[in-house]
Amino acid sequence: MTLGYIRTVDIDADILIKSEQFIKLGGLNCDEIIEEQAQKISNSVADRLSCGDTLAITNLNILGKMTGENIEYIDGLLKKGININILDLGLIKSKKSRAYELLQIFYTYEKSCLKERLLTAKKVAKQKEGFKEGRPRVYTEEQIAEGLKLLENHSYSEAAKICGISVATLNREKKKREKVMKEMD
Repeated sequence: MTLGYIRTVDIDADILIKSEQFIKLGGLNCDEIIEEQAQKISNSVADRLSCGDTLAITNLNILGKMTGENIEYIDGLLKKGININILDLGLIKSKKSRAYELLQIFYTYEKSCLKERLLTAKKVAKQKEGFKEGRPRVYTEEQIAEGLKLLENHSYSEAAKICGISVATLNREKKKREKVMKEMD
């Protein structure tokens, strides 16, 4: 069985685009054509297919927005023995097919581009005045110092409540400062 699949994201999707997809999939002699309005293809589509069947789509972005998610979905179909016919790429019958290899290459390229963009953005951010790497602190140094001072006369929970910080933070900071004091001796 060949199952055609059309996904539209919004209700007001262009009728011409939908009809164009219907025509293309109709040319493949699909036994049935399903249309969904979702962000990505649902698992119910895969459940309707069995070993030897083919899922036909007009282009890769019909499956989902992210290449990694698309590859995972295709892997799941291939494990069940289902072929995928992507009109833009070709027929994928196994992980050894050229279309699948192209997808893997594109995914690797996409990941490396993203990594490079992040590193570039990080370099630019480091050049700005006042840049601090990592997560910003939740509590101020004054709150922590006050909490540690209160520990002399109060319990951890009382000191934490008065200062507005967590008991775990107080405990962690006390241990950290004790360790620094030991190293100095």
